[in-house]
Amino acid sequence: MQDTRGWVKRIGASVQRGSSALENQHLVTLRPIFALLERLPGLRGPAGLVHALHDAAFRTTYSAVRVVTGAITTAADMVLSRREDVAPRRGFSALN
Repeated sequence: MQDTRGWVKRIGASVQRGSSALENQHLVTLRPIFALLERLPGLRGPAGLVHALHDAAFRTTYSAVRVVTGAITTAADMVLSRREDVAPRRGFSALN
């Protein structure tokens, strides 16, 4: 069971790091496009608003992924820990 708990923690940590990396890459990739649009006459205001909304939406989405992953990882670890506590030990029997 300990191996399973370790895997759950590693997978959770990987999703956390991966979502942070994707969020950063996503925002960095689109930053120059928004910067260009924000320099065009007549688009500065609307492009700036769309840029702000875009960044907020993606930060919120990636943050939600990390929060849910953390909750699932914690819950799975608690369940697996509880199963370890109540699982019969190897080699134990009622006849021993």
